[in-house]
Amino acid sequence: MIKRLVGLLAITIIIVGFCGCVNEKQESTAEIKETVKITDILGREVEVPKNVDKIVCYGPGALRLAVYLNATDKICGITGVEKKYWKGMPYLIAHKELLQKPGVGSGKPGEEPNVERVLEIKPDVIFVTYMSKENADKLQQKTGIPVVVLSYGPLAFIESGPAAGAIAVSYYSKILGDGKVIGFDMGGTTAKASTIINHTPLITNEYEVGGEVHAGRLIKGSGYPVRFPFIDLAEVSAGGGTIAWIDEGNALRVGPISAGADPGPVCYGKGNDKPTITDANLILGRLGGKLSGGTITLRKDLAEKAISKLAEKIGECIEDVALGIIKLANTAMAKALRIVTVERGYDPRDFVMYVFGGGRAVAWC
Repeated sequence: MIKRLVGLLAITIIIVGFCGCVNEKQESTAEIKETVKITDILGREVEVPKNVDKIVCYGPGALRLAVYLNATDKICGITGVEKKYWKGMPYLIAHKELLQKPGVGSGKPGEEPNVERVLEIKPDVIFVTYMSKENADKLQQKTGIPVVVLSYGPLAFIESGPAAGAIAVSYYSKILGDGKVIGFDMGGTTAKASTIINHTPLITNEYEVGGEVHAGRLIKGSGYPVRFPFIDLAEVSAGGGTIAWIDEGNALRVGPISAGADPGPVCYGKGNDKPTITDANLILGRLGGKLSGGTITLRKDLAEKAISKLAEKIGECIEDVALGIIKLANTAMAKALRIVTVERGYDPRDFVMYVFGGGRAVAWC
């Protein structure tokens, strides 16, 4: 699943900034081609021809991208992919003609393209699956050909799932013509927000793996620092499975603990007895009696029993406690939206919001 999401991340980044360029017909035969700037996965700004006729693919990810872009006829050289293993790559089964494409290296994984062969072919761009910024810059200098890096080893896996949502928002914002968009993702454990300006997600060059989050902000020094471009996301504990509880001061609290997908909210009837945001929505009539096309029956009686325990502790009725849970969750979500807009110097009133994830409709209806 993670690999698929990373694949989506790499493919869509190029689609957003590049797909419209790959399939355009050449309109001019001038030697100096019109160019466009795109940003690869390493954050490198690369100037590529607007009309691409020849592509060299280095590595399986680069080859997969060309297949997904329906640009196999533009591939003029392949390296970094041992052809004896191609039968294990499903996306190539329908493209056996690629076996006849010329090699520009030994084909062994990790071995860079042969510069002399690349210069003979004279491609418009080189797609690279894995490569450091330093090596990508060196290859580009040696050949004089734009080098676009699609992913960079294990680092690209970090937060790749949430990032895929932001990339999807950037893609659809281009289709719909929205220049300023907030991406909001409410799942089972957290809610995340991202900012997309002119169809490009905002990027941060610092991240801490395993770091603690307070009110949507990553606490510096609490995790393992990674110097790598990541999509700028604000995360709060406000997912469908986030648990509500009463603290020592007899105040209602929501999060950060979540019931997750299994056992999930109390109303799923799978053994959890701690009330969640989903249980509160069910009690308030914001959810019907079934989910997933009728395959999941929601137990309102169990949800009421769980929330009634909280209600007894603070002397409130069940409905008021359920409403209080939703208000606290909404406050947390509003903080996430503020972080990616106001705290980044943007006015949220200028933005369109795209919502997705399992809880998106309930959160914003």
